Amino acid sequence: YFTTDLTVTAASVTAQKTGIYAANEGSGSLSVTATGNVSGATAGGIYALNVGDGGLTVSAAGVSGGQSGIVAFNFGAGAANITATGQVTGTTYTGVVARNYGSTLTISTAAVTGGGSGIEATHNGSGAMSITASGPVAGGNGGYGIKALNYGTSLTITAGDVSGGYGIHARNYGLRSVINNYVYGGPPPPPYFTTDLTVTAANVTAQKTGIYAANEGS
Repeated sequence: YFTTDLTVTAASVTAQKTGIYAANEGSGSLSVTATGNVSGATAGGIYALNVGDGGLTVSAAGVSGGQSGIVAFNFGAGAANITATGQVTGTTYTGVVARNYGSTLTISTAAVTGGGSGIEATHNGSGAMSITASGPVAGGNGGYGIKALNYGTSLTITAGDVSGGYGIHARNYGLRSVINNYVYGGPPPPPYFTTDLTVTAANVTAQKTGIYAANEGS
């Protein structure tokens, strides 16, 4: 027999190390829902890893971690959706870290703070990537407020206040970059190409570059 989906549902969670650790190696999807605050004092608030065939969903309120707040990796073919309605804090490293190899990547947050970066996301999937922050996003002096690297189709970032060593770093990788990477030992080029890049922000404060936006798409 084979395992399928993994579903974790909780209210408030407090732990000395990691608040919630969920890894799905079955054939289905991974879903993590926390309606109250989740805290991991010395490691992460929520760690979610999906290597099943489906997608990944993280739905949380407030999340804090001594290292990172939310870490979500999806290696399945489905969509990755990360939602946080409360404050997300990664004290040492990053507030929200996301890697997606499935179809689409959608991140929706309120306020996010990271000692390194606020939000860091890489999308290697076949669809669109979207990051929306309704509250302030803050990274440390040497990090990013929001860093988004997209190998899918379109990339859209919508935020209010963003701060960090670098404010917003957004890049759509086109065919040339992907092929050059492949020639020098990287993964093979995907059968699709990046398209539009859209960045909308109210106030951006940075020690170095405020907004870096590079579109190599079609």
